[in-house]
Amino acid sequence: MKVTFNINFHTVWGQKLCVVGSIPELGSWEPALAKEMSYKGDGNWQLELEVTSPVKDIEYRYFLSVNDKQIFEEWEKNHQVFFIGQADQYTLYDYWQVRPANLAFYSSAFTKSLFAHPCNTHERVVKSGKRLTIKISVPRVEKNQRVAITGNQDCLGNWHPDKALILSCDTFPVWHIDLDAGEISYPLEYKFLICDDQQQPLYWEEDENRVLNLPSQQVGETVIVSGLYFRDNLPLWRCAGSVIPVFSLRSEKSFGVGDLGDLRMLVD
Repeated sequence: MKVTFNINFHTVWGQKLCVVGSIPELGSWEPALAKEMSYKGDGNWQLELEVTSPVKDIEYRYFLSVNDKQIFEEWEKNHQVFFIGQADQYTLYDYWQVRPANLAFYSSAFTKSLFAHPCNTHERVVKSGKRLTIKISVPRVEKNQRVAITGNQDCLGNWHPDKALILSCDTFPVWHIDLDAGEISYPLEYKFLICDDQQQPLYWEEDENRVLNLPSQQVGETVIVSGLYFRDNLPLWRCAGSVIPVFSLRSEKSFGVGDLGDLRMLVD
């Protein structure tokens, strides 16, 4: 299976971009065994890799190297690609991952409790054998809300919110959607929006339309665009909580000297 990594990252003379990951072909997380990428101009880097390991997915990350020493790397969240269907070629277009400004929303308190979403998937049939997958990180989505995508194509609703496509959230806070590239004419312009559970638009992301202009795909090739962040201008999210020393908690069944079991009663 052939996997091609692509990323845009501007460097200076003497710097190299490398990929390290969870499989032997990517060094098994050993930076010294990472694969060096080739520079293609205009900040574009590429690595073509033949994967022979029988794996269902790969985790990986990019880092900057000078004189074979790692000097700068992405945020701690790894990229991940799942190998699905019968595709024998994967082309990945990634964005460099920086620490997000809304980092708190990536904690388990939000992803697994306050904003937790059911494991919903919206699978779509790809008749042409050319799959385009788009991934975006959107952690600040209420339980009764969904992320949708629309754009300048019939398959995306031609900018009509009521015809927008809902993304899958089984990898929340990362949302994703599979499109049939055979139905897309490039350049593709698109935008994400937040809808309620009745698919009524609540708000659109900020700034200009996103533009995707990719070379034509081959049958059996899957293209994945990942590393996107939702561009919102929402007011700061606020909540209220309680702060109390554990030793101040008292209950009829505890010793009253800092019994951690009283924390559950406090929460309830």
